[in-house]
Amino acid sequence: FGEVMVSFTLLDDGKLENLKVDHSSGSNILDEAALQILTNAAEKFPRIPDYSSQKKLTYVVPITFRK
Repeated sequence: FGEVMVSFTLLDDGKLENLKVDHSSGSNILDEAALQILTNAAEKFPRIPDYSSQKKLTYVVPITFRK
């Protein structure tokens, strides 16, 4: 059980940049699992629309592991 705070930047082509653990759960296994979840999910992230003035979007998200 635990929560990992992960940050990343989504580029305009839908790819990730600067994926990292901002706040550890205290468990290397959970921290690595959180990074892998986002890496796998990124394959389905949409591109930032062409009409957007943003070329990058930065997020900080919690990944919570429960029993």
